[in-house]
Amino acid sequence: MNSRRSSTITLRDTWTATGGKPTEMETTGMNGLKLSKELVQIRFQRPSVLVGQNLDFLEKLTDNKINIAFLSWVVANGEIQLSCCIAPEDYYQVLAILASQPGLKELSSIKPSVCLLSLFPHKNRLQYLAQSLNVLIKLNLPIYGLASSLSSITFVTDYRRSHDTKNTLKTFLSSGL
Repeated sequence: MNSRRSSTITLRDTWTATGGKPTEMETTGMNGLKLSKELVQIRFQRPSVLVGQNLDFLEKLTDNKINIAFLSWVVANGEIQLSCCIAPEDYYQVLAILASQPGLKELSSIKPSVCLLSLFPHKNRLQYLAQSLNVLIKLNLPIYGLASSLSSITFVTDYRRSHDTKNTLKTFLSSGL
């Protein structure tokens, strides 16, 4: 089994596992959730004039066949905020890439042991964004990144607390939101 794969719980899986009985995901409008394996987050914040360095960094990841599990690129107030998550086994290779580009390592911060928590709202119900964010905050789970679309909501959070994350999701799914 590929160590970079993560497990996904789908509505079809829960329907089959329960013998056709309604599940919490069906009654709450969730179409599934996904908790990734352990990852490493690399974040950069710098003036937009250094956009070329961001592109060079991403190109070097591609050249070295380093998969990016999560990528967020935001430009706000003249600064670029770039965040990406990679597999732990690529960590030392990424450190070498950072060291090879002048000034890049100083502009980066690395957070080991993170995971991606993705929710898949049924019928594009984005009210789950605010509700799930509220649940994570109430349980004091750190949120290191966030991305959303019509089909998914993804949080970057602490892998070491993934047990708490699973419990949080159970609470969230059973609350009947």
